[in-house]
Amino acid sequence: MRRVLFILLISIVILNIFVLFNVTYPLTSDQHFTGKTFFNTILGTISLFVSGAGPETVTIDSPLNQSYNFSIGSNYSLDLNVSANFAVDDWWFSVYDYTHGEYGQLNKSFSPNVSFEAVRWSNRLDVFSNTTDGRIITGSVIFFVNVPNSAPVISNLNSEIFVCEEGSLYNVYNVFDADEDDIINTISPSDPFFIFPSSSSGSAGLLSPVLISGKLSKGDVGFYEETISANDGVYSDSVKTNITVIEKNNDPVMNDILTRTIWTIGEDSSLYFQVGVSDIEDGTSSSGNFTFNISLSNGSASPFNIIDLGIINISTGSLDTGVYNTIICAEDMGLSDPHQNISLCGQDGGPLSDCDTFALTVTDNNRPPEITAYSPVGLDFSANATEIINFEVTESDPDGTIPDTYWYVDDSLSELDVGASVDSFSHTFSCGTSGYHTINAVASDGLLNDSVSWNVSVNFVACPPAGSSGGGGGGGGGGGSSKVCEERWGCEDWNTCQETEGAFKAGRLSSLEYLEIISSCNDRGFAIESCGYQIRECSQLNEDCSSYLQIPSQKQECYYTENPSCSDNIKNCHDGLCEVLVDCGGPCNPCATCTDNVQNQGEQGADCGGPCLLRCEPEKPFFEKTETKYFLMLFIILLIIIILVILRKIFRIEEKIKKGK
Repeated sequence: MRRVLFILLISIVILNIFVLFNVTYPLTSDQHFTGKTFFNTILGTISLFVSGAGPETVTIDSPLNQSYNFSIGSNYSLDLNVSANFAVDDWWFSVYDYTHGEYGQLNKSFSPNVSFEAVRWSNRLDVFSNTTDGRIITGSVIFFVNVPNSAPVISNLNSEIFVCEEGSLYNVYNVFDADEDDIINTISPSDPFFIFPSSSSGSAGLLSPVLISGKLSKGDVGFYEETISANDGVYSDSVKTNITVIEKNNDPVMNDILTRTIWTIGEDSSLYFQVGVSDIEDGTSSSGNFTFNISLSNGSASPFNIIDLGIINISTGSLDTGVYNTIICAEDMGLSDPHQNISLCGQDGGPLSDCDTFALTVTDNNRPPEITAYSPVGLDFSANATEIINFEVTESDPDGTIPDTYWYVDDSLSELDVGASVDSFSHTFSCGTSGYHTINAVASDGLLNDSVSWNVSVNFVACPPAGSSGGGGGGGGGGGSSKVCEERWGCEDWNTCQETEGAFKAGRLSSLEYLEIISSCNDRGFAIESCGYQIRECSQLNEDCSSYLQIPSQKQECYYTENPSCSDNIKNCHDGLCEVLVDCGGPCNPCATCTDNVQNQGEQGADCGGPCLLRCEPEKPFFEKTETKYFLMLFIILLIIIILVILRKIFRIEEKIKKGK
């Protein structure tokens, strides 16, 4: 009796373990389980062909000329069932992708009644068969693969971005949209940062918009919390990023100090002037924020000093005659509290300086400088209006001074050269200019001058049509290759929607603008009282482009409501920001996304299923869940223990009964 019960218990445990953990017997490829036994089977096909029965044809039984529905993220696998009314040596097929104009699969061998991978949207399946005598018989079918719309996904965008003052931001990230929809890219808030382009054609699937800015100034320094969004008009994704514009210490800029000449005696025997310095952080010379020092270019100490505020006050009583080539430097104060990542900007925020060299001549017999050579040699000549004209002068001074050279175009100062005995100047008269013009070069020691003048007859050159490259103008510096313009437009948010009818009556819209907006409203089904328009400003952010200016304000139609809000069931702009989708994003609560850790927008679980590319884990039946199995196993073990305890008591009772007898 005991042995029987023990064997029964062990059998129950083993059986339950097999049931709980799905222990199965593996079948070989030629075995089939019927529920009773295993048996071997032979599968095959017998084909009968009757010669001369009709034209040889290939029949495609699957897929058919219809739409096939698939869920998001699934493989587009379909049965490929074909047959022929003749003996076939080889089969192969191709799948043509009508949407992208290319083959998804090309000349792939197969055996009938298998599966194949289609492509999304419109497909053409071409099936080829080879007869025994080498002829090719074909069949084709067109079908459609339909998949629900899914949400776009933003990737490769850092959560923390640093950019330096005086620099510009150019950060490429990605937006993937499996549906290849047109995508609207936004940043909130905008300015000084923008997204370019603001809208993208999704035909490529993977897009690469750019988070950009123009050149960032001192006023842009600071911390920005930005939300980057991408939407297809139905679903959206958004990513938050923090952008820090790091303050730099900008170099002080010292104005050119001109050559000076003073006499040992008389009216011009003293010199008093202030060195001009400007600095973005520390102001001008008069601010008292600069440290000045002075020395001679040969390394010896200067016989005169520079005092606070950059003032030089010289009297010749203590100076010998001669030329004093002098170096003056101004050092700023540096940043008081540099950013911890300022090393990214190539500095530590400490003091910076600028220096300039000038010549001071002390004389008791000042003689004028002399222009000893010049080019062009001919002082009267002609040139085309768009031609680059190069000028050069060589000057000397009998007192040893290096003269400054002033270049004038039609008596207007165009360039100043200091510190060299050979100076050059380039100039181009602009298109549309003609007639006689003068170029003057004046060499000066600060008191006395010499000069040379050219008379130029300018030949008229017509300006190119607006919008084309060409033309020119201005002087100085000479030529060089122009940089390629890669346009990068940064557009602010659209303004609040304004009523079209009222704006037209008030004269804020021209007749043409009014008619264009009304027409666009009609196209979108807006009633006349709901027809509005909105404006936004865009700027060219690439300094290499000649259009480094604002383009005219952009206008578009919009649905007008008197008091736009986050609960009016309209996608609109208000409170200085624009909604991403209807009543969400921008000034409203964030839009639902596939990355917000919330089950919403028809998702089957938090951020999975529904419009999300991530598929949810399938729900297991209750008895297949791991926790259920372990609970049942524990229950069985406890039940066995209880049974054993009961049996033990029964055995003891039986033993007592036997002893009592």
